[in-house]
Amino acid sequence: MRLLLCGDLHLGRSSSRLSTTAHRDEFRAIAAWHRIVDLAIQAQVHVLCLSGDVVDTKNRFWEAIGPLEQGIHRLADHDIRTVAVSGNHDFDVLARLADQLPREHFVLLGRGGQWERLTIHTPGHPSLHLDGWSFPTQRVIESPLHSYGLAKDPATPILGMVHGDLDVGHSPYAPLELVRLQKLPPAAWLLGHIHASRLISGSPWVLYPGSPQAFDPGETGAHGPWLLEVSRGTLGMPEQRPLSSVWYGQLTIDLSDAQNETELETRILKKLRQEADRIGSLAGLHFVHASVRVQLTGVTPVAHCVADVANRITGDLSLPAGNGAMTVEKIDTQTMPPINLEEHAKTRSAPGAVARLLLELDGPEVSPEVADLIDSVRDGLKEIERRTDFVQLPQREITEALAREVLRTQCRTLLTQLETQTP
Repeated sequence: MRLLLCGDLHLGRSSSRLSTTAHRDEFRAIAAWHRIVDLAIQAQVHVLCLSGDVVDTKNRFWEAIGPLEQGIHRLADHDIRTVAVSGNHDFDVLARLADQLPREHFVLLGRGGQWERLTIHTPGHPSLHLDGWSFPTQRVIESPLHSYGLAKDPATPILGMVHGDLDVGHSPYAPLELVRLQKLPPAAWLLGHIHASRLISGSPWVLYPGSPQAFDPGETGAHGPWLLEVSRGTLGMPEQRPLSSVWYGQLTIDLSDAQNETELETRILKKLRQEADRIGSLAGLHFVHASVRVQLTGVTPVAHCVADVANRITGDLSLPAGNGAMTVEKIDTQTMPPINLEEHAKTRSAPGAVARLLLELDGPEVSPEVADLIDSVRDGLKEIERRTDFVQLPQREITEALAREVLRTQCRTLLTQLETQTP
């Protein structure tokens, strides 16, 4: 038996922050769904498993329902059954869909927050149990694992399916515990909720398949469903099939000791070409566009030129990458001129004040004044995360370490500018 494992399709969404003229339909989650259906048919799978958040939100229902039903019917025409659990985004939508489709085509497991088992048969005998739990409401603060009570079957392997937050104790989205997962009967777990793929090896293994289409610069690397073989009563290890048309990446380039603007450009271009080649080799046949965020670091006597070079790159550069192209969406400049921070810190000057702050931020303890500054930065970052434009994006944990790094970045930029202006 062969299964295709997928989750967090978020039909209705599109990839964001792309500097490209490619046709927008290629970047929609609905296009990724059609590619998933094609892959399932080509790979001759028996079951397509969906681990929740198939539809993005209620207001996207009418956009998503037609393509979703069309894909399920295409799969059924090839004797492929679709089995799903619902997540926090589609807790009510998938139930409505299940009521309108034949059960031999589409099964929603675990309605009402009650664990449910579906047994998949191959000719003559049961080959796999699918144990699933679905969100009964948009928010669930108690772990679904506490109510799991389905029996172990020594003759047939079990794949558990549940949407939730792994090892996030106070999450309002069905908190799950890895330790408890590993003690329950399933031989493997398919989870949903996290858009970046994550496979935790072991017995049982635990898989977040991630979103099949990359939506945001924070969702870096390969995206696509996972193929699973079931043989002789054993679940193999799943293997990812890259399928996203978009690849988001992050790259750090060290510019230490670059002596002039030409050397800066040469070093940056070389690293960007290498990254484009790497992405092109990994991103898969459906890849169209890569969007990369770059961090420039190092100590160089031409640090004051780096910002101008960076502006030209983000505005003009497009490199071939496999079947697609790569552009640079954003550059974070953290270069510095070759100055002695300790010596500067001894001076009563603007550069000296910035140098003292940098040294303090790099140390284990800070003064009450700097501690207040760090707290102020944290409050500002939290306020940004709460803005309407950002609430739908994956939320960062605003830690002291993050606030310190923001301050360090600003200090390096300011010190470079001050050094350029100082006679």
